[in-house]
Amino acid sequence: MLRNARLHRLKPINGLLNIARLHSGHRSQAMPVHHLRSFSADEENLRTLFDEPQSQLKKFESFDINAGFLMVPGLKGPTDLIDFSNKCLEKSHILLKRILTDGAEGKELNKIVKLLDVLSDTLCQAIDLSEFIRTSGVSPAFSRAAEQVYERMFEFMNILNTSEELYQLLLHIKNRPDIWNSLDNEEKMVADILLYDFEKSGVNRGHHTRKQFIELSNRIDNAGRDFVMNAYPEKDSITLPVSQLSGIDPSVQSKLPIKRGYATVPTTGPIAHHIMSTADNADTRRELWLADRKTSDRQVSRLETLLKTRAELAQTLGFQSYGEYQLRDKMAKSPRAVKRFLQNMAKAFRPLAVSELQTLAAATNAPGRIEAWDRDYYLHKMISQSNSRTSNMDLLSSYLSIGTVMVGLSKLFNSLYGIRLVPGSMQQFETWDDSVCRLDVISENDERIGMIYCDLFSNNFKSQGPAHFTIRCSRRILDDPIESDYGSRNPLSLSVSSSGELHQLPTIVLVCGFNKSPTGLTLLSFYETETLFHEMGHAVHSMLGQTNLHNVAGTRSATDFVELPSILMEHLVSAPAVLQSFARHHRTNKPPSLELINAFKARRTEHLANCETYTQIMMAQLDQIFHSECANDPAFDSCSIYFDLQCQMGLYKPVPENRWHTYFTHLFGYGATYYSYLLDRAIASKIYTHLFEKDPLSREAGEKFANEVLKWGGSRDPWECVAGALDSPELSNGDDSAMLEIGSFANSKTVSQV
Repeated sequence: MLRNARLHRLKPINGLLNIARLHSGHRSQAMPVHHLRSFSADEENLRTLFDEPQSQLKKFESFDINAGFLMVPGLKGPTDLIDFSNKCLEKSHILLKRILTDGAEGKELNKIVKLLDVLSDTLCQAIDLSEFIRTSGVSPAFSRAAEQVYERMFEFMNILNTSEELYQLLLHIKNRPDIWNSLDNEEKMVADILLYDFEKSGVNRGHHTRKQFIELSNRIDNAGRDFVMNAYPEKDSITLPVSQLSGIDPSVQSKLPIKRGYATVPTTGPIAHHIMSTADNADTRRELWLADRKTSDRQVSRLETLLKTRAELAQTLGFQSYGEYQLRDKMAKSPRAVKRFLQNMAKAFRPLAVSELQTLAAATNAPGRIEAWDRDYYLHKMISQSNSRTSNMDLLSSYLSIGTVMVGLSKLFNSLYGIRLVPGSMQQFETWDDSVCRLDVISENDERIGMIYCDLFSNNFKSQGPAHFTIRCSRRILDDPIESDYGSRNPLSLSVSSSGELHQLPTIVLVCGFNKSPTGLTLLSFYETETLFHEMGHAVHSMLGQTNLHNVAGTRSATDFVELPSILMEHLVSAPAVLQSFARHHRTNKPPSLELINAFKARRTEHLANCETYTQIMMAQLDQIFHSECANDPAFDSCSIYFDLQCQMGLYKPVPENRWHTYFTHLFGYGATYYSYLLDRAIASKIYTHLFEKDPLSREAGEKFANEVLKWGGSRDPWECVAGALDSPELSNGDDSAMLEIGSFANSKTVSQV
């Protein structure tokens, strides 16, 4: 009953883009200037909102009791969150009683799926909200309350997922042709999804198994969060001789505590990264690299507890592995299909990655083979040499103020889909930080179709990377007394269709960690711009994927399909026509020249893109191994498995002490599905070439993609969506040949950075 509330961008593993960021004018600062712009009034308001935060554009309005955090009525503090969750639980129990009573009496059986969907939405109102609060640094007190709410609601959700009465009721409806045939396709899809979720929860395997499922699910959730919260090195600093720090910037060295000729160096963070990139001494780099990858035995145990508990859950439910358990309802369908996909990709990318390292060594006169701890140093050296000849990397950022990029997103959405972003006037208590803004998504008919809260700047509480959080999904409000509470909701969170139907509007939060410029005008690197476009790809999926039922709305779709719209946005922002449509120099108001854009794109190829992709392939393979049958072995040893993988696939000399896998937190959020990003990148590239390459601003292409992919949310088989977008009906079956066909899309042009 709970699907894809939070989506994180799967960031590059090795941090190579951090090297590029040292040379890219990252977070350049400049005094804002006033000038004429070729933007509409709405677009100029949008730019001003982000580029001139001191303006009076964003102001609070006085409203009635509907005012509250993220438009939740009365939600103004941690205690209110507990009260809100209590109301959600109360309504859930009323719904549950109504569903079971109607089912037992055979009354209004054609409404049961709708009521189950309302039940799911009611629970997710509290779960999704608390998930956002507890992971996004709203405030410590709010986070503690959210933790309580999340655990309580999650446990109740697991109890529902193992309800034999609900399962048997749904089976009865499916086996009654008179009832089943009266349902529309969306209702049938949700019914099938819920039936499968029940079966994945062991509902058809007896009371003991159901009890085990609840216990194991709670243990997995606790173990996973424990693993993620402790993903850091065993030591937060090491001591190095000052004599071994030659090459680093003196201003950086001056920040290091020094005693008796030894400097205390942090093992993570910007200073550690700078030293890895600039220290001339190879022993210094190796020691710091190892310190960053050494973790405690306790953290190894945390990871292995997570993996073993997942394996136990899968076996309890009759599956050979957690991978098999997870993949049955995904596009890939089986670990075997994923293994073949990754093997084909590895075969294609390994020689390209090796060639990149050889080119790097030759270009920088490296003495012999480049090792893992040398890579950042020689990459920095090569980029520095290149920067002495050209400054294209620095210049492009000057065209990408955060406000200008937001205007670019609005212009692109308007060109492709006929929707635009407009600053919303907020209520008191609606947001958690002065820098947070609400954007209303407006259709060509001037109707509000959804809301996006933008929390774009770093603060002391944030810990996770860029993410898209669903707060409320779209769905139709039933014309039923059970929904009588809608009258107490904020009216801005609802809409009325032309036919008079009441709908809940999608509401999402987009979180990034950009550093705010003290001058007011924040300039983004291209990578940060790409990140913002990526997350907005999820947002537009939520806005356009408006279904009548919550369970299939927007991004509530298969894990290995949901990244497709966001990766397509990365392709679009890289198109010169798109960049030139919005990018403007913050002083001259001129667009970037085609020569500058092409030179920048050529420079990006220097940043070991194929090595990045190959490393992602390795990590996806590690994810598959960790979630295979080997996790059932009492002697399961994650460190040995990771070392063996380095020996088999690694680009560098394997190091037994390297425990980097214990920081691979996507093992929790994307367990057995980390390959999804690679799969969706291959599909997105093919769709971009097929629909958008000739004209990336084409309304015809945008409507084709919206009609075949976005508008369905998760209510259509993803293979049918892909087949429709590519005009390739042979892909619609989603069989092994379809996976092989997608694998054939995966080459250096399609999967590496666009």
